[in-house]
Amino acid sequence: MSVLGRLFHRDGMSDYRRGIVHFNNGDFDRAVEAFERTLESIQNPSDPYYSLGRFYAAEAHSKLGLSLYQRGDLIRAAAEFRKALSCGYRYPDLHMHLASILDRQGDAKGAEQHHRAALEIHPDYHDARCGLLIALLRQSRPEEAAIELARLREAGFPLPHGAAGAERDLSDPAFAEGLRDQLEQRQRSRWGLLKAVESYDRGDKGQAIADLREAIAGQPRYADLRCRLGSLLIEAGAIDEALSELEVALEINPRYVEARLQAGLACLRLGQPARAIEHLRVAASEQPAFPDVHLFLALAVLREGDLGTAAGLLEKTLEEAPRFHRARYALGLVRLAQGRGEEALRFLRAAVDGDPLLSRARIDLG
Repeated sequence: MSVLGRLFHRDGMSDYRRGIVHFNNGDFDRAVEAFERTLESIQNPSDPYYSLGRFYAAEAHSKLGLSLYQRGDLIRAAAEFRKALSCGYRYPDLHMHLASILDRQGDAKGAEQHHRAALEIHPDYHDARCGLLIALLRQSRPEEAAIELARLREAGFPLPHGAAGAERDLSDPAFAEGLRDQLEQRQRSRWGLLKAVESYDRGDKGQAIADLREAIAGQPRYADLRCRLGSLLIEAGAIDEALSELEVALEINPRYVEARLQAGLACLRLGQPARAIEHLRVAASEQPAFPDVHLFLALAVLREGDLGTAAGLLEKTLEEAPRFHRARYALGLVRLAQGRGEEALRFLRAAVDGDPLLSRARIDLG
């Protein structure tokens, strides 16, 4: 394994590994238990495995919620979505799913709160704005509803058949129900994402890509689908195509940090470090507490030959996340390239001592 390969080697931590196995097998209940044990054992938010465990715990709760939602078990589904949100990740879809359940349960005020939360994360999430409009109508707040209707009309959101999008539509009870039906139809097109996940879990990447394309055909302005397709295309080695999908996702939602990060990685794979730096600098400004973004930014800068700036980025990352040993390992490589051999060895040995993932590098360090 190459030195840089060891830097990103992910094996380790038994609970985390066990959680990944359960997650990939679709056993989300057991995955949640394993990832929660990972978080309990680490208890250090600066540790990259803490972030990974929290991310996968949120994903597992979300998938459990979706499964329960499809089966009509709304109470348990809502509980899983709330647990996913409690993991600290701000996904507009989680708020959207929870709002949909609350609307079905007759809790228009609760639905309104979660639609607003989704819009705070993604202001151009038109489905969330449509849900907000419905929630306001259900609470007999026509003046506020008229404002949201005007925003939807300006964005070109498709209204129910026969509706002109005028304020007079707000007084027609059938208008809200028509919006609800249309919103549910749009949401159903997202289930293609679930099919893609199932195909991926079976190891059939080609079918997963086809499933995502089908889902995108039904909802071409859904940034998350584009981002997921881009990530999968990177795995499949179709980097140019992946970057095209990721850039469409960023056109839809310029603040989509995961899409920025994946676009930066795609540019690195294409040998375009300057372009990668543009994406990764934006991602770093949007998510300054995410150490992986800063690490990849430093590597992109390093690819440009700017050793000093790369070292500065890594030093700053280590100031904020002292136990992020992959960054320490990368800094050791930079010091080695700068001809500061003794200092490089200190960093590399400290990284190997601090992170079991890098233990295979010990043979290289003497």
